[in-house]
Amino acid sequence: MTQKYYAILDNASGSQFTFPLKAAKNEYTGAVQYAGGYPAIFGGTAAGNALATIQAETTQESRATLAVDNGAALHQIIQSTVGPDTLTFYWTNGWRNTGTPWGPPTSFATGEMSKVVTLSYSSFVGYTGSPGQILDRLIALSGAPGGTPQQKEEFRTSETAAAFVQQILNSVDEPRP
Repeated sequence: MTQKYYAILDNASGSQFTFPLKAAKNEYTGAVQYAGGYPAIFGGTAAGNALATIQAETTQESRATLAVDNGAALHQIIQSTVGPDTLTFYWTNGWRNTGTPWGPPTSFATGEMSKVVTLSYSSFVGYTGSPGQILDRLIALSGAPGGTPQQKEEFRTSETAAAFVQQILNSVDEPRP
């Protein structure tokens, strides 16, 4: 069984969240990507504990523009088992902009995402009637370029999409202190 850890980055007041958009094709290799062209969440296969994994993946996937702090608190959103994998999704506000400008990818890992987006949770007030409505709003507001019909279906049925829906519902209904 493989453990995977992911985190949505909330701002300190809990009014906004930051996440990457997955490139439809890896920007370094040109390979078509699972759920490419749609919102993603920083993270991946465990490389140590949850925090260490999220720190490394956020640095890679943001092309070093963002960093998760040592000792950052991780708050679980959902946990799911998919085949042999256990996926745990968190939110954290223990992160910062590094001041490094977004640059071209230098490896497969840094070419996975096409950009980083920040949205306000308040943009989802009135759009929480169904998971599909939330995902449509997330895609539209994020400026996700989209991908193939298969990539869209991969995103909409993914655990990543379920984590976004739950986090948005939690944050619209109960803003963070």
